[in-house]
Amino acid sequence: MQTVYNLIMQTLKDAKIAPVYALGAYEGSIDGKLIIVKPGNATQYMFYSTTVQYYDILCYGRTASEAISLLDSVKEAMKALRFTVMPTYTQQSPFWNNTTHGWRLDCTYRNYIKND
Repeated sequence: MQTVYNLIMQTLKDAKIAPVYALGAYEGSIDGKLIIVKPGNATQYMFYSTTVQYYDILCYGRTASEAISLLDSVKEAMKALRFTVMPTYTQQSPFWNNTTHGWRLDCTYRNYIKND
């Protein structure tokens, strides 16, 4: 069975926007566009038997405008999963990341899991 995390990774890879990596799979400086998918927190949804799982999509670019255009492409590609994964409409401003020597911008998506 394919997990939602793997589904997000595969969707972004199939879109061929930029190289896609899991968190911790890429080290060093970036030399172009780069996408990292990071599983976020899971919390219970209100008082229901449902869990909300969050996923952060980190977009890296050599310039801030490159990171912004990459994020726009990611949002377009993620529309293919609109019935499984939904945007939270939270987005961070681009900032310089000293570790990767590039600009980073990220957004968050969520999905709901029924607890048995």
